[in-house]
Amino acid sequence: MDWSVLRARAIAAVDEAISRASNYAHAYNNKGVAQRSLGDLLASLSRHEEAERTFKDAVATLDEELDCAPDGIYAHSNKGAAIVWRSTL
Repeated sequence: MDWSVLRARAIAAVDEAISRASNYAHAYNNKGVAQRSLGDLLASLSRHEEAERTFKDAVATLDEELDCAPDGIYAHSNKGAAIVWRSTL
């Protein structure tokens, strides 16, 4: 089973939710977490350039959540985790 494909499907599903309700902050959090998870997988497979891009995307997605809900504690926490993982590449 290709886990990167499954994570990409998860991201696509959340993108669909966002397209239907762009102000639903929790969807951005789910997408950011899925992106961070994909970045973790890519890094473990030594696909560092893809992982770097994916972590960067996760941070941008979580910033979008914070635009919707500036006090979102999960967004702040998950953004911090993505930044830390990105810095380990």
